[in-house]
Amino acid sequence: MAILRGVQQKKLFAYSVYVWVIPFVISVPFFDRNGQLRTSEYWFKCVMAIFSSWCTAVALRSVLPSRTSSLNGMLVASEIVAINWALDLLVFVHFGLGGYTLYTYFEKIGCGYLAGIAMGWLAGGVSSDAAINRKKST
Repeated sequence: MAILRGVQQKKLFAYSVYVWVIPFVISVPFFDRNGQLRTSEYWFKCVMAIFSSWCTAVALRSVLPSRTSSLNGMLVASEIVAINWALDLLVFVHFGLGGYTLYTYFEKIGCGYLAGIAMGWLAGGVSSDAAINRKKST
């Protein structure tokens, strides 16, 4: 990716793993030893959406350059989503945790990550607008 180089690219990868690991660890107590949810699926998905959103926001805030565009924000967020999909597919589809097929994975989990791309667009746009406003005020 052109906007992140070297150390920043490694930082993005590390934060992408963080965005995946934290919600995964938080999800463990929601399941019994047989892999069944201990609560409603709706409540579980709400909790996961909240924690995933916060982790994505922290990652974007930490990785995006201070002056960037909406497009660059979307590109960085897309990379986070791609890394998270790869980790999910490895764990949930390849190793069979949860018994998901590729279709059921995207239906129940994978599509939710697309919200992160919208967050990247927003973060990049806010950064760009802030940079323009700083120039106008000086």
